[in-house]
Amino acid sequence: MVMSIIYFTQDALDAVADQMSRLILTGQAPASTDSGAFKTLACARLPAYMSCSSLFINAQTVASFADVNTAVPTLTFDGSGVVSNSWSYDPGSPGDIVVLQMIYMLPIVAVLGGFNPVTESANQTRLIVSTVVIKNEPSS
Repeated sequence: MVMSIIYFTQDALDAVADQMSRLILTGQAPASTDSGAFKTLACARLPAYMSCSSLFINAQTVASFADVNTAVPTLTFDGSGVVSNSWSYDPGSPGDIVVLQMIYMLPIVAVLGGFNPVTESANQTRLIVSTVVIKNEPSS
């Protein structure tokens, strides 16, 4: 059951990441000064069981495909267990290469049969990441 929820959540996050990367690719994403608006658009696409407060978005431009880093980010927490990472939001300009990472912390409430799917033990969550690398369309 737990694994089904994890796979379902990964699939849902991948679908949202694909939709959001399309907005960046086509120049329809909010400007780089408005990361909140981008997150609001992403949250509206999440399934009802996924909480917007557990979603983190990191969008960065890179100089070349060789510079792309798709590693799972390491989360840092403050004293009260809240994620304290600072995330980037740079949808780039026409022709730019953009790495979009959508990070979701799925709460895990049960461990069954000795299998522990928790990756962030401080707050009993499973870290789920969807990464999309795109090259923005050139301007017309």
